[in-house]
Amino acid sequence: MSGSIIFPFAVLIVLLLYFATVRHNLNERQRILIQSYIARRVLYREWLARYGHAARPQIKKFLRCFADSFWVPPEIIHKLGPDDSILEYYHRDYRPGEPDCLETKLFSDLLKRNFKYTPVEEDGKLSMGQLFERITGIEQKPQQCDTRNHRTPSAPV
Repeated sequence: MSGSIIFPFAVLIVLLLYFATVRHNLNERQRILIQSYIARRVLYREWLARYGHAARPQIKKFLRCFADSFWVPPEIIHKLGPDDSILEYYHRDYRPGEPDCLETKLFSDLLKRNFKYTPVEEDGKLSMGQLFERITGIEQKPQQCDTRNHRTPSAPV
């Protein structure tokens, strides 16, 4: 009789230990990913330099859609750059292969709702900046030369 009472508790303890181990491993991977992005400099200025200050609301909205879909922690949203790959971020956080349906469906829904854009399969191969351009129609500003410290070849040294 006492064995039948102990068995459910033993099963419960084993399950709790298993889930605690799985949760620890997931947290460790997430912590490593976050640290790799926290170590980066803020790349939000690159977005503004590339697309202009007038695009600021669209940039913020796009980054928020990505962050909400892929569970990007708030402290690293502005450390995602326009040259970052969406799939590269996913693979760093999860595993090799295609993203699962949850993230892609949520991202797709948010892009439809916020930008009236329906993603296509090829969009997954683009960088964040390329996808942003496709979604918003905002193109990169032409590169400008910094003339503050520029010297002409004939100028004395």
